[in-house]
Amino acid sequence: MPRLKVPVNSSPVSASAESNDVVLPRENFPAPDRLLEKTITTNSSPSPNADADRNAAAARQSIQDRLTSQLARYFHYPWIARLRGWQGEVQLAFHVAPDGELQHIHVARGSGYAVLDDSAVNSLKRLGNLVEARIWLEGHGLDMQIPVKYKLIEN
Repeated sequence: MPRLKVPVNSSPVSASAESNDVVLPRENFPAPDRLLEKTITTNSSPSPNADADRNAAAARQSIQDRLTSQLARYFHYPWIARLRGWQGEVQLAFHVAPDGELQHIHVARGSGYAVLDDSAVNSLKRLGNLVEARIWLEGHGLDMQIPVKYKLIEN
């Protein structure tokens, strides 16, 4: 079965230097499941089957919502990186298997700091499996990319 290529155009995940928590804009405090909003778009050509396209779009959105909310639980800004003032963005690529398992997690574009790159990969690996994806993917796999941003915030 063909895989869907899904690049992500979104605001990256962020963490503060003071804690391992995800940084939220001061003016907005969204519900925990909306902490890391991302928009996933597809580069695939139009399909003659409109129902299949709608189902694929719904699956992408469902997986994206679940992934971003769960990734916030495991996001870690390494102490050594905070101490040395290292910041950067890591672009992670991975495959969501038809059973929901996150596979082939790797750095598509590094931050310039191995410790940040490794932390981003390990955070996503800790998720392991998106059980609900079994229903949403309907037997298809899904290739995705997400940005993870490490930025120090001054008080």
